[in-house]
Amino acid sequence: LLLNFLVFILMLIAGVHIYKPEVIDIVNWGGNAKTLTLEQGQYWRLLTSVFVHIGIAHILMNSLGFLFAGALLEHNLGRKLFVFVYLSTGILASLTSVLWNEKTVSAGASGAIFGLYGFLLAKLISANKQQRKMNEGLIVTIFIYVVYNLIMGLTGNIDNAAHIGGLISGIVLGVLLKNKSRL
Repeated sequence: LLLNFLVFILMLIAGVHIYKPEVIDIVNWGGNAKTLTLEQGQYWRLLTSVFVHIGIAHILMNSLGFLFAGALLEHNLGRKLFVFVYLSTGILASLTSVLWNEKTVSAGASGAIFGLYGFLLAKLISANKQQRKMNEGLIVTIFIYVVYNLIMGLTGNIDNAAHIGGLISGIVLGVLLKNKSRL
């Protein structure tokens, strides 16, 4: 979260508009675009785009989602595994985005955040019956958050491909790392 804000502050210091950055600014700071990322071999954009945000509203909304998921997961996974899940799902969300979107420049942590929620859902749903019952409210809350954000993504200017890629990769990691957390 701090790295996201650091990058955002550096962008502002460099003159990027706080509310509506230009597309070229997002690209220059590491935004994800198919022609650059895949066709020109700038694969590092799959990672850097996770830390670049398109205005103050974007970073604030992502921060809220990150804080909730982070509070639930980091303590249970430990810092190293938490960072691994966040970065892995962020990269896979970015990859999904460039494979799906021909001409879109994308950026932001929401794919990685959806990855955290996917991981958390996989862990909560695969728990034993008693634990699942205890966490029913949390499962429903996460489900509502995911569905609401996917529906909002249909309104335009939101990268649902990254959201879906992050969610699916988080679920897969949650299943694969079933015994690596205290959830």
